[in-house]
Amino acid sequence: MRANSLFVVAGAAACLFTVSTLIARQPAKPGKGGTDILHWSVRKAMTNEDTNSSATAKVDLKQNTQGHANNQRIDLRIRDLTSNTNYQLWALIGDDTNYVHAADFTTDDAGDAKLKYMFVGSSQGQGNGKGKKSLPGDLNPISQVTGLAIGNSSTQAVFTANLLAPDKLNYLIKRRLSEGDITADLRLKSTTSKLQFRLHVWGLSPTNEYRLAINDAVVSTGSASTNGNLSFNSIPVNAADILTVHSLSLIDSATNTVLSTTLP
Repeated sequence: MRANSLFVVAGAAACLFTVSTLIARQPAKPGKGGTDILHWSVRKAMTNEDTNSSATAKVDLKQNTQGHANNQRIDLRIRDLTSNTNYQLWALIGDDTNYVHAADFTTDDAGDAKLKYMFVGSSQGQGNGKGKKSLPGDLNPISQVTGLAIGNSSTQAVFTANLLAPDKLNYLIKRRLSEGDITADLRLKSTTSKLQFRLHVWGLSPTNEYRLAINDAVVSTGSASTNGNLSFNSIPVNAADILTVHSLSLIDSATNTVLSTTLP
């Protein structure tokens, strides 16, 4: 179900057009690569949209994937809304600007509510025996959820949260990329204040120039070594903006994409 005219959350990704040449020592050949890993953890205090209310809400979201394991959870705590009243949870997914309806809930006698959802493995489970419910299908995977809102019975937002600007972030990606004879290892690690990035590529055309693009905008250039290796060891992105990066691609001098991946 999609909201027709519900909420508007302000937010725009930073423009990334800085171009720099980043050539570092490259490994001679790729190793085995290991298992792809994603650790994504976001905490956000939601914004109270009712200036006459002292209600508060905060949300914690986590996704850990490695190999076939895929564990996700959402913990949402709300205090001091209207007691014994029905509300709705809505979400923004990816680049979509329309909210999807995720769940309904009712506050208790104190106007509080605790929403706990979990997804374990490759199928939705019923939590871990500690009061968690199955993750709503539209929120899977939760790392694609970019915004949340709590609405009243009139579909007016009483709380909103821009998850692309979290209060706390722990973000780790280890990924092996391959296309034909070209192979790359990607490693990205970030908090809201510190960002580490490394992309090692093998199998490129020796001495040819390549460009690294973020969200389809070129941000760095480099030339492959005589062995066809190339490394990018940083990207011109502030750590606080890393969740606005949703794609990486390597482009050759003829503007052909030789490698690409989506984030997270």
